[in-house]
Amino acid sequence: MRAEFRARTWRSADGSLLQGFAGKGGFRLTIGNCLARICAASECSDAGWPVYACSDGGKRKMSVTDFVTANFGGVSYRRLSASPSQE
Repeated sequence: MRAEFRARTWRSADGSLLQGFAGKGGFRLTIGNCLARICAASECSDAGWPVYACSDGGKRKMSVTDFVTANFGGVSYRRLSASPSQE
């Protein structure tokens, strides 16, 4: 994955991905690990911080703990571009 995509991509423990759109303020949420099993993708757009409205009909809240960690819809994600020593 190219560096500019890694900087805008977070992964959860189950392999789900949260990918930010450059300059658009929205995200693509991929639930499940597409390489290991079935997955589903939704586009999520800003519905007034911290809420995002997703194309699967759900609304999810986002919180950002630090540069490395984001919580989206109650799931914790870690930024792919973070070094293992960053917490």
